[in-house]
Amino acid sequence: MTETAQVDLVVTGMTCASCAHRIERKLNKLDGVEASVNYATGIARVTYAPTIVMDQLITTVEQAGYNAIAPNPLLDEQVAAWEKAHERDLFQRWLVGALFAIPTALIAMVEPLQFDGWGWTTVLLSVPVVLWTSWPLHVASFRNAAHRATTMDTLVSIGIIAAFISSIYELIAAGNHHTPHLYIDVAVIVPVFVVLGRWLEARNKSQAGSALRALADATPKFAIKLVDGNRIEAPIDTIQVGDIVVVAPESTVPVDGRVHSGQSSVSNALLTGESMPAFVESGAEISAGALNHEGELTVEVTAVGSGSQIARIASLVAAAQSGKANIARLADRISAIFVPVVLGIALATGGVWFFIDQERVIEVVLAVLIIACPCALGLATPTALVVGSGRAATLGFLVAGPQVFENSRRIDAVVFDKTGTLTLGEMAVTSHTADVSHQALLKSIASKSSHPVAVAVAREFSQADEVELAGVLAVPGKGVRATWNGVIVEFGSRNFHPEIQLDSIGTTSWLFIDNKAVASVQVSDTLDPSSAHTVARLQAMGVDVHMASGDVASVADAVAKELNITHVHSQLTPDDKIAIIQNLQAEGKIVAMVGDGSNDAPALAQADIGIAMGRGTGIARATADITLLRPDLNLIPTSLRLSAATLRTIKQNLGWAFGYNIAAIPLAMTGNLNPMIAGIAMSASSVLVVTNSLRLRKRNFS
Repeated sequence: MTETAQVDLVVTGMTCASCAHRIERKLNKLDGVEASVNYATGIARVTYAPTIVMDQLITTVEQAGYNAIAPNPLLDEQVAAWEKAHERDLFQRWLVGALFAIPTALIAMVEPLQFDGWGWTTVLLSVPVVLWTSWPLHVASFRNAAHRATTMDTLVSIGIIAAFISSIYELIAAGNHHTPHLYIDVAVIVPVFVVLGRWLEARNKSQAGSALRALADATPKFAIKLVDGNRIEAPIDTIQVGDIVVVAPESTVPVDGRVHSGQSSVSNALLTGESMPAFVESGAEISAGALNHEGELTVEVTAVGSGSQIARIASLVAAAQSGKANIARLADRISAIFVPVVLGIALATGGVWFFIDQERVIEVVLAVLIIACPCALGLATPTALVVGSGRAATLGFLVAGPQVFENSRRIDAVVFDKTGTLTLGEMAVTSHTADVSHQALLKSIASKSSHPVAVAVAREFSQADEVELAGVLAVPGKGVRATWNGVIVEFGSRNFHPEIQLDSIGTTSWLFIDNKAVASVQVSDTLDPSSAHTVARLQAMGVDVHMASGDVASVADAVAKELNITHVHSQLTPDDKIAIIQNLQAEGKIVAMVGDGSNDAPALAQADIGIAMGRGTGIARATADITLLRPDLNLIPTSLRLSAATLRTIKQNLGWAFGYNIAAIPLAMTGNLNPMIAGIAMSASSVLVVTNSLRLRKRNFS
C-alpha cells in the first residue's frame, strides 16, 4: 500500500462555489493527488503521494487563479491577517460605494432632484462604484472567463459595465435634443448590495476562524515540569511525551496525561460537557483544558499540542465543516447556463440586425443586454438575506449566512446537548435537611471551596451567619475538612465516612460534625425554564427530539424524563455526538444540533444546522449557523421557520428575476423593446424583488 500524506491548504481569492470546484479539478489532475476544496471554510484538504512536493500543490492552485498558504508555524497568524485585511477591504469598498450610490440613484430615479446636466453628474458619481467598489466582481468575472466559466460575478459584472456604457451612449446620442433615459442606477445599486453580502460572509468566516484559534489557545502556554526533583516553568512546546508536570490546585491542566501521583476533583466541562467534576487519582487519564480543583497533581505527559484532546476538538470541527457539501449558490448554478446563452443571443441578434437595419443594431443589442441585466438577480439573494437576518435579530437570534437558509428546508430531528442548553449549566440546591445553625456552618465551610457543589451550597445559604473555622483543608475526592470550636467538621461526599450507612438520591453531599452526619444537601443542574415548552413545541411540529450528554446515564435520564424526551444518549465524547448526528443523517434526516460548549462544536459543524446558545462558548457560537441572543429555547422553532421562509423568498426572487429575463429577451431581440422601456421594466422587476423580501419583516414566525 502506497504511503500518502495529507495537508490542509488555506486558499484565498475564492468568490463562489464554482471557484472551489475549479481548484479541486486542477488539483485532482495531478498524479497521486486527491483533493476536496471547501468554499465555506476556504480549506483545500489534499491527500498526496510522496512523489508530490508542496510547491507543486501551491503552483497548481495559483495556475487556477488563486493563492494558497502552506502550513507553517505562523499559519494561524497569516490566515488571521489575511482574513482581517480581506474583510476590511470589502467593508471599505461597500462603504465608499454606498456613499456614491445613494446620491446617484436618488438623482437618476427622482425627477424633482434632476437639474441641468444631471445625467453627466450621475455618470461621474458612479465611477468610484463601477470601478473601485465593483473591482472584485470584475476580477472574478475575468478570471472565470479565462477558464471558460461563468458565475453570478460574470452576470453582475456584465450588467454593471453594460448599464454604465449604455448610459454614456444615451447621453451622447441625446445631445441637447431630448432627455435621455439612463440606466446608471443599475450600475451603482447592484454592486453595493452584492459587495455588502460578500462583506457579511467574510465577517462570519473570520469570526469562525478566530474562535477556532481561540479554542486551540485554551490551554496554558507554560507548564511546571519536574526535572530531577526541581520544578521548572517551561514553554508548552518544549514539553515532551513522558515528561512529568505539576498541576496546582485551581489551575488548568496544560497537557493530556496520566495522573502520576495526587488526588483531586477535575472538571471536564470544556471537553465533555459533564456538569459534575470527576475524582482522579494515580493512573487516571486527564486532558488538557480540564480544571483542577482542590488537590495538587503530578501528571505523566501522554500528548501535547496538536495531539491533545482539545486540539482534536478543533480538528473535528474543521473536518465536519469540510465534510459538508459546498453551497453551490442558486444564482451561480443558473448563471453558468444563462450568461453564455445571453451573450450568444446578443451577438447573434446584432449579426441578424446588421443585415436588417444597421442603424438599429446598437439599440437592439443594448435592449437585449439591459433586459438581461441582473438588477433583480443581483438583489434577489442579498435583499432577502439582509431582511431575513434583520428580522432574526429583532426576534432574538443571529443567522450566519445563506447556507443556513438552504439547509433549513425541513428539519426532521433536533439533537440537544444537556448541560448549558436544556439546563442552565449551573448547580443549585434542590433540597436540604440543615437547620439554622447547620446552614451557617455549611455557608462558611462551602465558601472555602471552588467545587461546583460547594459554590451552589454557599450561594443557597448566603444569608446565613458566618462562623469561625480553623485548619481548613481540601481533601481530594471527598470535600472540605476544618475545625470549629475544637471539633472536626467535614462537608462533602460519603467517602469521608464510608462506614456510616447513608440513604441518598441523586447528587447528595453531607455535613459531618465529630464523625457524625448531621445534615444533607441535594444539588442538581437547573432546567432552563423554556426547555419543556420548546421540546413539546418541536414534537408537535413532527420533529424527533434527542438529548446528547456527557453526563452519566442516571443524570441524563432524570432530565429526559422530566422533559418527556425518549431518545437519550449519555456519557458521550465529542466523537460520539458526531456519530449520533451522522447516523441520523444516514437515515435521511435533516438534523439540527443545539449546544453551548466547546465540546459541542464538532457536532454543531456536522449537523445540517447548528444552533448555539448565546451564553455558550465562543467556539460554539462561531461554529453554529444560528446563535440565540437571549436565553429562550422557544427561539429554536421560530428560527427554523424564519430560515425556511427566507429560503422560499430567495427562490421566489430568483424565479422572478430569471423568468422576467427569459420572457422579455425575445421582445428585445425582435426590436419590439427599446432600451428605455427595457430599463423601466428592469427597475420594476427590482422593486418587486425588494418588496417581496420586505414581506419577511411583517410575518409571524412564533
